[in-house]
Amino acid sequence: MVDLQEYLWMVILGFVIAFILAFSVGANDVANSFGTAVGSGVVTLKQACILASIFETLGSMLLGAKVGETIRKGIIDVNLYNETVPVLMAGEVSAMVGSAIWQLIASFLKLPISGTHCIVGSTIGFSMVAIGTKGVQWMQLVKIVASWFISPLLSGLMSGFLFFLIRHFILNKDDPVPNGLRALPVFYASTIGINAFSILYTGAPLLGLEMLPVWAIALITLAGALVCAVVVWFAVCPWMRRKIASRIKKERAALSRISDESLDQIPEEEEEELPVFKELPGAKGTDDAVLPLTGGSGGESRRGEATGELNILANGGTVLPNGRVYGEVSTYQIPLQSADPR
Repeated sequence: MVDLQEYLWMVILGFVIAFILAFSVGANDVANSFGTAVGSGVVTLKQACILASIFETLGSMLLGAKVGETIRKGIIDVNLYNETVPVLMAGEVSAMVGSAIWQLIASFLKLPISGTHCIVGSTIGFSMVAIGTKGVQWMQLVKIVASWFISPLLSGLMSGFLFFLIRHFILNKDDPVPNGLRALPVFYASTIGINAFSILYTGAPLLGLEMLPVWAIALITLAGALVCAVVVWFAVCPWMRRKIASRIKKERAALSRISDESLDQIPEEEEEELPVFKELPGAKGTDDAVLPLTGGSGGESRRGEATGELNILANGGTVLPNGRVYGEVSTYQIPLQSADPR
């Protein structure tokens, strides 16, 4: 039996490198979790960093045990190292170093890569150098590699189907805001339910849930999802409704102020000579005037938000009373669109 006391330095070094590896994973993989949320403006970069620090840590503690077991013993046959444990220790440290270096380089080059891919490749690399191809569990590796191709396909199909439902039942409606608020409890409950089921079904060792039967897991998950839906319906939805109404009120006041200032700047004798007033004796209604002023150029990603605000304005009252106001206010479209109301 090998005395491992003399290799304590390698364990300490492994802990230090593990922190560096965790830093490199956070630098690159966090974009997978919050890149779209930050890009769409749902959360700020600072908020994303705080949320990632909390929930990615919880995820690794509650759901990471199974994946960690696969990485530790599923890629290579560790039993082949029973007589050469120091070689295994050195190999694992080398794998962490290689994975950390490449992820830091990729982050510097702004390349989104997978931390899982890196550590799998690094582990296979050291094993093949140490004892050749016999140390690699090829069937397990085939499953892992297959998941790299299946995951984008399945996630793309699910994302496309979900967006189809959102567009059909919310975005394409005349007034999407109420429909969106009604859908909030469903989205929240689904998210909480899926996460709760995943934690309970995998039997998080931290919580000692390995012995729970499937029926108990399903019951707990359903109850948690229903409680979440009720809380969202009676607490979150009213708050969101008030927030949207307040925002629309501020935008309406800003538009009215701009309209008044615009009319004041036009000399009375020149008013009748402006061709825009002759071309737009009614301005085709309030919607046409408000559309470009409330962010209509924001693109498809904000279509639901912009459309909801416009329809609330149209239903709540006339912001721009006539074509003259529209003709002058349209000169303010560019600066207004550049400003983020949030």
